[in-house]
Formats: sequence, C-alpha cells, structure tokens
Amino acid sequence: MTTRINFFNLSDDKLVYDERKKRFVFLQDAPAVVTRNYQNSQFKEQRPDLSGEELFEFRLKLKIGSQFLRQMNYQTKLEMRRLWRTMGGMSFQYYQPLLDDFMTYFAIDRPRTLRLWTWDDSTRIVNFLTVHLMRAKKYGLDIPHHTTPYMTKELAKQREDELTEFFITEMRKAPSSALKQ
Repeated sequence: MTTRINFFNLSDDKLVYDERKKRFVFLQDAPAVVTRNYQNSQFKEQRPDLSGEELFEFRLKLKIGSQFLRQMNYQTKLEMRRLWRTMGGMSFQYYQPLLDDFMTYFAIDRPRTLRLWTWDDSTRIVNFLTVHLMRAKKYGLDIPHHTTPYMTKELAKQREDELTEFFITEMRKAPSSALKQ
C-alpha cells in the first residue's frame, strides 16, 4: 500500500466530514475499522440517488454551472483590480463587498471539504442552470451548444422558422399593464 504525502501531519485522508452528524472527524489515531467505515460512508458522487442519463445530465449541468461561478469569481477579481487602479485608497467602500465574496470562495485557511460543493449546493446550481437552459432553448439561444451535431439543414431551418413565428407573435401582443404605468 502506498503512503500518501502529507505536510505538517495533515492530509485529506485524516480529516473527514461526517454529513450525518454534521461535524469533522480527525482519523489519525482512530482504529482501522472506524477509519474504513468513515471513508466508505462518504459519497463518491454529488447525487448518489441518480443513475444513467439523469446522472450524466446532472454532471454536465454541474460542470457548466461550476465553470460559470468560476468565471464570475474571475470577473470579480478583475473588477477589484479596476477599482483599486482607478480609485486608489477611496475604493474600499466598493471594494469590500467584492472582497468578501472573493475570499469566501478561496478560503484556503479552511478544510478543502468546505470549499467543495455539497449536495445542497450542487442541486441549487443545477436547478438554476436548468431554468436558464429552458429559457435559452425557448428563444433558440442554445443552438450551437446543446443540439445534436447531426442536425440537418432542414431541421435547423424548421427551428429558425418556429422561432421567427414565435418572436412575431410576441411582438404583436399588446404591451403589459406594468409597462404602461
């Protein structure tokens, strides 16, 4: 059995988060049976209740959502740089809320499991993305990304015609009462 590299006597296999009891367990001095039980009780997937096509779709949406959040965090970092360059020392009132969000995501002083997605977080990300993908599909904004690569020209033309008719009927509708006020 290979030994894992650990620095300062801390490693990923010694500190385990017990989701059932909502606490961290330090397993360095624990017997082998207890260590195996805790390590086998950990979920290997974000949603172990899904299988097959549902699991594949969940993984894909979670990956896209995580990339979206990562990009948002990168844009936050760019915005903080811009504020500091343009306003200097006067930027703290604008800078501080952005810094709080940025540092929460990159909390290197916390255990790694707190920075990963939990079941609840990943479900929220996927639900958010599902709503936005449905809206994008309604308006035809998903054509290059989530359509089959074997879409024929006739199918593409039919989809474009359906979208054109949809937009024409939406434009012919009377404005809503909220816009009139």
